[in-house]
Amino acid sequence: MSTLRKSDATTRDNRASTTASTLMSIEAPPRHQGVGNALRATFRPARDDMPEDMMALLKQLDRH
Repeated sequence: MSTLRKSDATTRDNRASTTASTLMSIEAPPRHQGVGNALRATFRPARDDMPEDMMALLKQLDRH
């Protein structure tokens, strides 16, 4: 399975930032997962951290 890498480094004026960057390995979700399921599987927020309106929007994305 392929792995995507995301860096939190920022650039300013097309120059690399002087702050240290952290690489985070994120596996690509299986094709059968909906968008909302893929986001939940990747970031796994606690139930109390996700606002209800955001959960409703994720459920709408899963249906489309």
